[in-house]
Amino acid sequence: MKNQIFRLFFLFLFLLTFSHHSYSQDTLSLKVPLPFRITIGFGLGKGYPFQEDVDYGVGGTIEFAVMKKNTLYAIGARSLTEFNLLGSSNVYKTVSSYDFSYGKMLTGGKLFTSISAGVGLVRGKYPGKFIRNVGNTFFDNSIYEKITYTTIGIPLSVKGIWVPGHTFGIGLELYANFNSKNIFYGINLSQQVGRLNTGK
Repeated sequence: MKNQIFRLFFLFLFLLTFSHHSYSQDTLSLKVPLPFRITIGFGLGKGYPFQEDVDYGVGGTIEFAVMKKNTLYAIGARSLTEFNLLGSSNVYKTVSSYDFSYGKMLTGGKLFTSISAGVGLVRGKYPGKFIRNVGNTFFDNSIYEKITYTTIGIPLSVKGIWVPGHTFGIGLELYANFNSKNIFYGINLSQQVGRLNTGK
């Protein structure tokens, strides 16, 4: 898993370097600091392996993106975890993706909107065969066999962020990941910090 994440990271750096050299003759781009955005979000999501007996999971995202004119290059991670207040288990249903994405800014100004897609590593786990219960109270800890999987996914993200200034924004992200196991998707309340470019 670590080797695959490192490969995604180095691919991200390579594309950034290539993009920088492509505009090396543009003196204006050398004078203007490169805009960047750090997005952190939390929300709800749904998808494999949640659809058996749990409707929604708790989701989260973190993403770092740089912007060259109206083009976005980003590396990030998204995750969904089973939401279960009453039960206790050694294995909770989770699915995570580690993505590199490429996108376009649709609008700027006070309302930043963008759409992006890419490729990423998807990892998930869920309980398999029941083994035993531990404890004798209402909140018994159920022990299951842990089943994991790894696959390649295609992430899609649409963001709408209100930017009252140049360094902070808040809004929503809609996302989905298409992979060989099943689609997972959700909505996050997100905040952005960084050197935000408020113009288009």
